[in-house]
Amino acid sequence: MGRDVVYACDNKYAMLAGVSMESLYTANRELEDLNVYILANQLSEENRRKLSEIAERHGRDLRFVDFTGEELERKLSIDAQFWSIAAYARLFAPQLLFWLHDILYLDCDMLILGPLTELWNTDTVGMPCAAVAEPMSGQQKKNVGLAPTDKYYNSGVMLMDLDAWRDAGALEKSLDCIRRHKGRVPYVDQGVINEVFRGQFLTLPAKYNVSTLCYDFSYEEAQRFRADSWSYSRREIEAAKTAPVIVHLTSSFLTPRPWVQSSTHPYRTQWESFRDRTAWNGAEKWPDRPGASKFALRWIFRHTPRPVGIAIARLINSELRPLLKR
Repeated sequence: MGRDVVYACDNKYAMLAGVSMESLYTANRELEDLNVYILANQLSEENRRKLSEIAERHGRDLRFVDFTGEELERKLSIDAQFWSIAAYARLFAPQLLFWLHDILYLDCDMLILGPLTELWNTDTVGMPCAAVAEPMSGQQKKNVGLAPTDKYYNSGVMLMDLDAWRDAGALEKSLDCIRRHKGRVPYVDQGVINEVFRGQFLTLPAKYNVSTLCYDFSYEEAQRFRADSWSYSRREIEAAKTAPVIVHLTSSFLTPRPWVQSSTHPYRTQWESFRDRTAWNGAEKWPDRPGASKFALRWIFRHTPRPVGIAIARLINSELRPLLKR
C-alpha cells in the first residue's frame, strides 16, 4: 500500500517545502512506498531541481502536479491575504490527483520529527477529513458557518479521503463557499474546509500538529487568548509539546518563525539543521517585518504584565478582528 503525501507550494515557499520533505524522509526511513506529490503553482525549474535532489538523495519518488492559481484568483476575486494562492490548491487535490484515494496533506511549514505509520493506520470511520482541533473564538467560528460549540480544525496536517471528497462534490461546495465570502474567507482554505465539512472531521491526537500557539502560551493562557477551550486535556497538550510527531511552525506575533531573522522558536535549531542538508544550506533568512497589529501586540507584551497582554491580544485577535471580517 502506497503512502501518499501532498504539499502545495510556489517559489516563495519552495525552501520551506524542501525542509519539511527532508524531515519527513529522515523520520520515516524505514517506511516503504512513501510517495510525495507537490501541487506546484508556477514553480521554477531551479526549485523543482532542488526539491527533486532531496527525494533522490533519500531514494524516494517525487512528482510535480501543476496548479495555476491565476484563473481561480481571477474568477472568484480571491484575496489570499498574506497567504499564498497555492494554499487553495488542496481544494483541487481530488481532481488533480484523480488516481489517488487517500492522502496525507501537509503544509510547507511542518517539521516531521517521528514516524507516521500510526497516523497512516488511523481508521477515519468514513469521515472525509481527519485533523487536529484547536481553540478558536465563537466569532471566528461563526464567520465560517460554525456554532460556538463546534470544533474548529487546523488543516495544516490532514488525512483526506479523496473518494469521499469527490462523492460529496466538495470542490463545487468549496467554490460556492469562496463566492459567498466574496473571496475573503478567514484563514483561506482552512476556513473553507471547516465550513464545507462541518461535523465531518475525525479528531486526531494533538501530537500530530503542535503549533507555535502551544509554545507561546500555557494551556490556560491559550484558552484565554483564543476565547475558546481546547478539545484536549492539559495532559494531552503537555505530552504533545514534549514529544511532538509533527511541529507546525505557525505564524505568531510573539515568536518569529525559524526562517525569519531574530527567531527564538524552540525548534529553530532543528529547522536550520534540516535546511542545511538541502540545496538551501545557509540560505539568507527572511527579514522580520511584522504588520502593524503584530508589532503593537509584541510591544504590549514586552511592556505590560503578561495577563494584561493576553487580555489585549484576545480583544484584538479573537473578538474585534473577527467582527470586522464578518
